[in-house]
Amino acid sequence: MELSYEIIRKLHRQEIKEPELVKLPDNFFNEIKDFLENSQKDVQLKQYSFEDDEFRKYINVKKMVDDIFNLRYTKIIKRAISSAKGNDKNFDNLSGKEIKIYDELVKSTQKYLVEFKTEKEIEDKQVNLEIIKEIPKFIGTDMIEYGPYTAGDKVTLPENIAKIFISKELGKEV
Repeated sequence: MELSYEIIRKLHRQEIKEPELVKLPDNFFNEIKDFLENSQKDVQLKQYSFEDDEFRKYINVKKMVDDIFNLRYTKIIKRAISSAKGNDKNFDNLSGKEIKIYDELVKSTQKYLVEFKTEKEIEDKQVNLEIIKEIPKFIGTDMIEYGPYTAGDKVTLPENIAKIFISKELGKEV
């Protein structure tokens, strides 16, 4: 299929309108590169001015192609995040290069989610304490209000807060 201004415009509109990736013609990325190079040569050879329709078409095509790439990249990122969270991998309407990007994004996102989950589990660990000295009401690092506590109170607190209490001899683990 030979690319033209009209085909690129149609693909651009579809990519904007559709929430999922639009099926691109085979070899689209190579053809678009050739199309832009030929259009640029044509504009330079004929020395079009800013007022000429051909020059404006060339500028519009460049903008549409950039927009198509950005829209597709955004959709690929969203799809990769969804896959990393456990949804099936979806290679529909991805080109060869886009599949590589998609796979790398899925792997990176899965790695991030594992690390985040591990950090969250560490943050969520609770410790049982007996309060040794009075402690006024305070806001923890998790933005939750704790206290006030009096000596002898038995409380369950996030590990990071409990460690502070123990180190300052405000509480002891039970």
